Amino acid sequence: MNTEKQEGFDNGKPPAPEVMYRAIFDNTTDAIVLCDHDGCCTDLNDAALRMLGYEGDELKGVCIDRFLQLPEEVPFALVWKNFLNGEILNGLMKIRRRDGSLLTGSFNAKPNILPGLHMCVITDMTERLEKKRELVESERRFKALVQEGADLIAILDQQGNYKFVSESSYPILGIHPQTFIGKNAFGWVHPDDRDTILALFLKISEHRQIKTEPYRFMDGSGNYRWIMTAATNMTDDPAVRGIVANSRDITDTVEKARALTVSNERYRRQNQRLKEIAWTQSHMVRAPLTRLMGLVDLLQTGNYGGMSFTEVLGLIRSSARELDEVVREIVRKADKVQNDDESQA
Repeated sequence: MNTEKQEGFDNGKPPAPEVMYRAIFDNTTDAIVLCDHDGCCTDLNDAALRMLGYEGDELKGVCIDRFLQLPEEVPFALVWKNFLNGEILNGLMKIRRRDGSLLTGSFNAKPNILPGLHMCVITDMTERLEKKRELVESERRFKALVQEGADLIAILDQQGNYKFVSESSYPILGIHPQTFIGKNAFGWVHPDDRDTILALFLKISEHRQIKTEPYRFMDGSGNYRWIMTAATNMTDDPAVRGIVANSRDITDTVEKARALTVSNERYRRQNQRLKEIAWTQSHMVRAPLTRLMGLVDLLQTGNYGGMSFTEVLGLIRSSARELDEVVREIVRKADKVQNDDESQA
């Protein structure tokens, strides 16, 4: 004990009770207001003055209803009458400061601590309640993002066992979250993908975050869904103590991409066959077409080369029929290519 404190006890004797009372009254962090029978302030400690925004004796003789924000339907006179009859007031209450701003205080009032003297103790709860409100909002955001989001959120231990799974597991996979807890994630991974995903997962100790290529994961019906996962190592975070896996179902995207690939390949083969038909049939068209053009030239010159006009017309008809047959064959083969393609679609 230092010298100043020793002197305060006057050679080892405790100070007078009123001195000790005043020291406690002035140094407590809670606001203390003493009132008379009319509810007028007789004394306020420094904490009360700071809380209410007043100085010195500004509030002495002032009724406490100046800074108590009661509901409009509750008259102060009635509240104070009940209080004087022995009703202890406590709970949260709005407190009006000198500048008009409001704070939320935990209000605890006790009548007749001494004859004709009543005490109110006020603790400023504004910051504490604001932090609580922020925590509630944060929890709501967490639920909106994690529990009701489109992605599947999970926390795994370093062996890949589930510690937490979001509610979205059921709409995505048809599996309730509780089903996963304590079980190993790799048991749901397709056998053909398991080694690759496991090898990547083991690198999480070297790299804080890993991202997978699309892989197959079994759903509640025993079918496999295509998913992609980003895993972040948060084992050193006391609030998590695990590996956070954010997975997204991309089955529709993968299936559409595969269907597009198949479609493109089908059209590529179809075009290739049509090109082959066109190349082959073009040579078959050339012979009767050349012959037909020569016969037309004979008709134009009038020199039939020793043949009669009737014979030339007969050859023209024959070449035209041959050309018509070639065209029909081209159409038939093209139709066959299209029909074959549609049957394989």
